[in-house]
Amino acid sequence: MIIARQLLHHHDGTSTRADADWRAAAACAGEDPEAMFPARTDIVGIAYAKSMCARCPVVRECRAAADELETGGYVWGVWGGLTPDERRRARGLPVPRYSDRCGTYTGYKRHHNRGGEPCEDCRAAKSEYNHQLRVQRTVREAA
Repeated sequence: MIIARQLLHHHDGTSTRADADWRAAAACAGEDPEAMFPARTDIVGIAYAKSMCARCPVVRECRAAADELETGGYVWGVWGGLTPDERRRARGLPVPRYSDRCGTYTGYKRHHNRGGEPCEDCRAAKSEYNHQLRVQRTVREAA
């Protein structure tokens, strides 16, 4: 996996595969770098990162840099308004399947789809998922 954080936020003026000159004009340039690298399940963090991208004047350049970097490996983070899975879909590549183990939202859906009663861990995961959706809706309405 390529560590894109260093290329995105700590460019030292040396040449890289991705032309980083556009970064100074990026909406996320003054933000905490961690904000652009939320966990895959952090719906609120992803929504926040995407809200920055929505008002960014260099979103195309950012997405092009991610595409260029990803030819050498998997690049994590929201780049150009897209998550890694969304970028893979846009390029026609397969997206990794998420775990459906107990204690996850997809585990809850597995119980439901099989007609069984969800376990306590899966009910808790679904409750957390619904909470994050409500927070995401609030963040989106505030933006």
